[in-house]
Amino acid sequence: MDPLVTHARKVRSWAILGVLAACFWLVWAGTAGAEDRKTKIITFSSSAAYSSAGNNYSSGFLVDKYHEGVLLVTTSGVSGTPTLNVFLETSDDNSTYYYHSVPASIAIAGTTAYAVTNLGKYVRVKGALSAVTEFAITYEIKGVMKN
Repeated sequence: MDPLVTHARKVRSWAILGVLAACFWLVWAGTAGAEDRKTKIITFSSSAAYSSAGNNYSSGFLVDKYHEGVLLVTTSGVSGTPTLNVFLETSDDNSTYYYHSVPASIAIAGTTAYAVTNLGKYVRVKGALSAVTEFAITYEIKGVMKN
């Protein structure tokens, strides 16, 4: 057999193997990226009982490596007619905070989840309680942040 034909077949075989290896790597890299997604669980407000109107602020948390998340609000022990407004606030310096979003008012016991995106560098949560009459409420606010 002609040595040039033999060489051409070897080159073609290696080229096909190279293309298959590149395809395998692309599939593997895409799968590995999805599995490497990180989460961070933040407790903004531990479970506590409240019986007076006012604002309760969490500490600021650095979340610049996270792009989205879910706020998890759990309320229990509700008596009277309190309203809990949960505000997500964002900051670039952990000093001056700006309103990011106001998910909703909560007036009953239970669990609620709110999706949030575009978190910024730091976030904190404000729980604003109000009521017309005497009340009691226990609530906890956590966040699951994802990159």
